[in-house]
Amino acid sequence: HHHNRRPEAMAAMSVITIAAAVYLLLSATALFVANALVVPDPLKVVEQVKENVGGLLPHDGNGGGFLNDACYIHEGCNGGAGYCDWDCCNNNGGCWGGGPAWFCNDGGAIDASTVFDRCEIHRNCKYAQFNEVLRTWVCGHEGDGGGKGCYIHTGCNGGAGYCDSQCCNDNGCSMGEGWYCNDGENVDDSTQFDRCLISPNCEAAKYNDLISAWVCDQGKPFGF
Repeated sequence: HHHNRRPEAMAAMSVITIAAAVYLLLSATALFVANALVVPDPLKVVEQVKENVGGLLPHDGNGGGFLNDACYIHEGCNGGAGYCDWDCCNNNGGCWGGGPAWFCNDGGAIDASTVFDRCEIHRNCKYAQFNEVLRTWVCGHEGDGGGKGCYIHTGCNGGAGYCDSQCCNDNGCSMGEGWYCNDGENVDDSTQFDRCLISPNCEAAKYNDLISAWVCDQGKPFGF
C-alpha cells in the first residue's frame, strides 16, 4: 500500500513551498522598506516595517500610503492643519507615526488615546482643509489659499493685513493668526481663498496679477 503516501507528501511539500514563498516575499518587503528609511535604529525600523506592511491593508487612512500622506489631526482641531516634513520632525524631536505627516496647527500633544479625524490628503498637497460633508481632511485646491496662515478671500479689495495673536485677541480671528482682507468680511472653511505666496516675516502684502497670488510687497516691481 505504498502508493497512498505520495499525495500526502506532495501536499506537505506544497505547504512548505507556499510558506517559504510568503516568507521570502515578506523579507523582500522588509528589506526594501528598511533600505528606504533614513533612521538606522533597528527598533524603529521594525516598527516602520510593520507600519508599512500594514499600510498595504485597508485601514482608516491615518498612516498614509502610496497615494496619501500620513495624517494625525486630532478631532476638534481649530486653526487649520500643516504638514511637518523631515526637517520639521527632526527639529521637534521626532514626529508621531515616525515620519512626516499632517498635524493640527494648535500643537496639541498626541498620545495613544488621541482620536484622529479621517484623512485623504494626497501627496505634495500644499494646503489641507476639513470637508464638513465628508467629515474628512482633504487637499484644498490651488485657489483655496495655499500657504499657512493666509485667509484672504477671493475678490478682496482694499488690501490685506496680518493679524497676530494680539490682533486676534482684540478682533477675533476666525481662522487663527494670519493674513486677512482689510474689508473685515467674515471667512471660514467654506470660503474661497486666494492663492498665497507671502514669505514669512513679511511686513506688507500685495496681489500680483501676473501669477494670481498674494505676495510680499517689498517695493520691487514683482514683489518676490
